[in-house]
This record gives sequence, structure tokens and C-alpha cells, in this order.
Amino acid sequence: MPTSQNGFSAPITPVSRDLPGGRVPLRAGVTGDLLAWVGRQFHARVEPLVWPGCWGYAYRDIRGSTGLSNHASGTALDLNAPKHPLGTNPSSNFTTGQISTIHTIVAQTEGCIRWGGDYTGRKDPMHFEINASEARCAAVLAKLTQITPAPTPSEEEDMSVNLKASFDSNGKPMKTYEVVPVNGKRGLFLASAYGHAVAINGITAVHDTNVKPQTTSVTGPMKLDPDRPGPIGLPENVRHVVVEYTADHDFMGWAA
Repeated sequence: MPTSQNGFSAPITPVSRDLPGGRVPLRAGVTGDLLAWVGRQFHARVEPLVWPGCWGYAYRDIRGSTGLSNHASGTALDLNAPKHPLGTNPSSNFTTGQISTIHTIVAQTEGCIRWGGDYTGRKDPMHFEINASEARCAAVLAKLTQITPAPTPSEEEDMSVNLKASFDSNGKPMKTYEVVPVNGKRGLFLASAYGHAVAINGITAVHDTNVKPQTTSVTGPMKLDPDRPGPIGLPENVRHVVVEYTADHDFMGWAA
């Protein structure tokens, strides 16, 4: 059977993955799941995904070559392709802060993902691909989607978030997200651990006034789908958000 450049079999029957704003076809199993994780991290921490412009599976050769592209095995993902075209230097269409955040996201995959912006030859800044075995990807994905702190905000994000665990007077577990608003944009992203749903009892925003802090109920009961973040809109002048939940599994949160 033919294989793509990274050694995965092709062609395949892809499985569509949800990303913020759209869906992309990727390889079934952990490799596609890990690429989808990268796509969601890119949306939340680098720049919002733009549709159309995000692509996955396509049975074709590498551009300008006769070898099968990693897209042909469903193990590659292009994000915001029109903004970051093949052959361009990443610094021409990403800021220094964005490139640093992409490197942080890729480093979190511990060698399982390679970014086209780091190619030694022709650069491909839209492009992310699997660079390890399925077994290795499975181990890293399990680590990434267990209980984790909020991602470190880049200079491109609109709010910074520090996560603190706390309990109310009745022993109910709560999460408090300390939010520092910037540029007037307010959206809270919450994602549960991979494969687990979390029941949210309620989200309350605490915002400042000249007299005393005021609270606003942002949302009532809801359920977080596994690893599929918000966003949840927040009112103006928010300083922190209290999330009351009931679950054996934790979740991660960030603002943008």
C-alpha cells in the first residue's frame, strides 16, 4: 500500500473533526485527534481560524514533487492557508509573538507534530503534520488532555488568565479565573479533559465598578464536550470569572 512522506498508509477514509467555526477531514484515531488539538490551540492562542482556508485530508502529491503528501494519509493540517501561503517566510505573515506561541504549542506535542514554518528548505507556515508513530501520538495526546493549567497567554491574546482551585463554604469545588481585560475583547474558552465531559453548574462574572464589585450570571447549567472549547461571552470590566462544576475530571480554561 502507498504511504505518505511520514510513512502512514494512503489513501484513507477520513473522519471529520470539529474545529472552531468549521470541520476538517483527518485520519481516524489519535493522529487526527492530535492534529485537531493543534488546530484548537492555534485558534485560541495564535489567531482565530478563518473559513474557508483550513484543510486536512487530500489524496495528492507534495507540491512540486512525485511523493505523496502527508495530506494523502490524513496526517497533515493546514490552518488559515490564504494568510500563510506555501513558500513564504513565517515572519512575513506571523508576528514574533505568534511564532513563539506556535513553537510552544508544537513543543507541547514532544516531537509528534512538525510545523512547516520550521522547514529548512521551502517554508510552509500554514502546515502542521504528524512526525511520530501512532503509539507515540497516543501517549502524548493522553498527557496533553489530562488535567492541565491554562496555556500561557501570548502577546496576541486579549486577556491573561491564571487558574486557581478553591472550594465554597459547603465544600463545592470551584474554579476562579483571574482575568485582566485588554482591548475590550472578552471571551472565555473552557475545554474538558480528553474523553470526559464536565457538568458546569454555573458561571458568574465579577466586574469592577467605582463603588464595589458587581456580579453577573453569564450562564446556567451546561456540559463541556471533551476538548471542544467555547467561547462564552463575558460582560465589560470583568476582573475574574467563577466556574462552579461537578465532575471527577478537571478542565482547562483561557480567555481571548
